[in-house]
Amino acid sequence: MAKKISFTVITGIVFVFLTSLTSKSASQSHGIPDIPSCYVDVTESLSFLIVDENYQFPNVHQNSVIHVFHNAALYWACPEGQFNSPGYNVNGQVANCRGGGFLNGQFQVITHKNLTCTLSDTTRPALTEIYDNPNIRCEGHSRPVEVGYTINREFARVLVICFQMDKGIPLYTKYTITKWARLIPNYRPPPSKYFFSGDLISGDVSHVYSDVKASFENLGFSRHINETYFVQEGRLASSDELLYPFQRDATYNLANVAPQWNTFDESNWWALEQAVVDLVTNGDVGNNATVLTGTLKVSTLNDWKGVPVELYLQDDRFPVPRWFWKLVFFPDLKFGAIFFGYNNIYDKKIKVDAEFLREICHVDILETIRGSWSLDSINNSDQVMGYIYACGLKPEQIIDPLIREIVNNALNEFGTRNVDVFDNSAK
Repeated sequence: MAKKISFTVITGIVFVFLTSLTSKSASQSHGIPDIPSCYVDVTESLSFLIVDENYQFPNVHQNSVIHVFHNAALYWACPEGQFNSPGYNVNGQVANCRGGGFLNGQFQVITHKNLTCTLSDTTRPALTEIYDNPNIRCEGHSRPVEVGYTINREFARVLVICFQMDKGIPLYTKYTITKWARLIPNYRPPPSKYFFSGDLISGDVSHVYSDVKASFENLGFSRHINETYFVQEGRLASSDELLYPFQRDATYNLANVAPQWNTFDESNWWALEQAVVDLVTNGDVGNNATVLTGTLKVSTLNDWKGVPVELYLQDDRFPVPRWFWKLVFFPDLKFGAIFFGYNNIYDKKIKVDAEFLREICHVDILETIRGSWSLDSINNSDQVMGYIYACGLKPEQIIDPLIREIVNNALNEFGTRNVDVFDNSAK
């Protein structure tokens, strides 16, 4: 359990001041002024990591501002880096809000203005992985992995990943997209081709992706890989879907990665990701969306005899997923959908259409929800872009047993069995 900062109420007057935060009119009637809150603008070159006193990444409440009540606290940190001001603890600098300003643990005034965190590219990102949390349910014999940061000896979580150890691939990654996901511009990703690996996955896994051509040659499919069409690291949770730079860095954890055809990743799948973020940030859908993005089945290519051969990048591990999927649920309005993208650029649409309706979902509702979900950029006419489908969060409509189990568990967690597919007001 995360530690919480405790505060001592010194006098009865302070208690009255605290009470005044919940009743402005009452405080004014007694002639006692409101105690100012503290504010942090996330657009002001916020280069350092920031979490609240519960070690959660804080929401933004007023335009681009984090609102901190008097006597509440934040932690500022610069893991494996260096602050530009001396005396600031890179592993978790407490910032207590007192009357409109921040004080450290020694009641000295500190400020976030012009505070910057410089990271070394060789150590970025300084992520932590936590395994086997008994409170996290993972389907399909997968193993829970939490990815985040250690701040003040506590864990600040960014992603929950259900990882299939035997296959070396994530079943899905769970995260939250907030209404403010696009507030911080000019995000600088980690160094080119850098992916973090903790104890779960060997640190040299990235070479599997660099040797994809050799893997396909070993399978007899060298003609399918060239400078135009190739398989690359596809992140389930994308950096575009998260708010803070340190959250975005966490998406480069190798447990969040699965093999994905480049043209699919960069066209229709990217269009789906952007459409979901657009709906959350610009639509009237509440302040956040719960998202599960995952993989399903193994992609195949036919050998010279016409026999389908499953595609693995290394022996029987690191399969090229046949499908990528994205479950999106809006808790404030109780509506959502699950999308499926076909990750094989060599199959014709008539074949994929039949497989979707026979093995995945009884009905494709993509065209029905195009307008309300801002999905106009998805182009299902070109096979190299991949094909996108949609299904309602209705277990009785879902054919694949693993996906049906995941949806059932998600609905139980959401506390609802009646999820609308879309809302026309969310345009």
